Amino acid sequence: MITHNRFARLQFAVAVAVTCTLLFAAITLGVHYLRPFTSTIEVRTFSGAVQPARKLAPDFRLLDQQGLPIQLSDLRGEVIVLAFLYTSCRDDCPLIADQIRGALDNLKQQPVVLAITVDPEGDTPRRINRFLVNHHLSGRMHFLSASREQLEPLWRHYGIAPQSGRLNHSDYVLLIDREGHRRVSFTLQDLTPDALTHDLRLLLEERSLKLAS
Repeated sequence: MITHNRFARLQFAVAVAVTCTLLFAAITLGVHYLRPFTSTIEVRTFSGAVQPARKLAPDFRLLDQQGLPIQLSDLRGEVIVLAFLYTSCRDDCPLIADQIRGALDNLKQQPVVLAITVDPEGDTPRRINRFLVNHHLSGRMHFLSASREQLEPLWRHYGIAPQSGRLNHSDYVLLIDREGHRRVSFTLQDLTPDALTHDLRLLLEERSLKLAS
């Protein structure tokens, strides 16, 4: 014969067991259904440093290695890779150029790639074209130049210290979206073809996402 106390304890044990079973089932289902949502969030995360606010990239009009004028504001609707390089650089600039080329090789849809010189006196058209050939960027990068007087305000706007004697120039790569906003930047330490490819794909896809919404 089951006493009242034993019956009460039995009821409590059953209730605890049922509660634990339901809780485990809820957690299992929650993980199952949230996993795709979590993966989607991770896919949409940029690898580079996201700019704190969507500010327009400072406009400029410069000549490329073929003498073609390039104005940044005329490129609205394009995703842009912007770097600051010079052709006689022995370390950082060749690496940046090769990382950018690696990303371009991974992409079917291509961004516009611009490089602005930080050594206008040394970067002659001949040296620029040789640099582009050596890094397999001929026809894929506009290497822009002007006089030092024209470039100095632009360097300041972009936070770039130009090449000066033994003082190395600032080196980062900036991604500009289709609306002309500064969106993502990469330091040399973080710049890889895979990371750059990932972020460029996100920016290249943004137009279709906006149209769909």
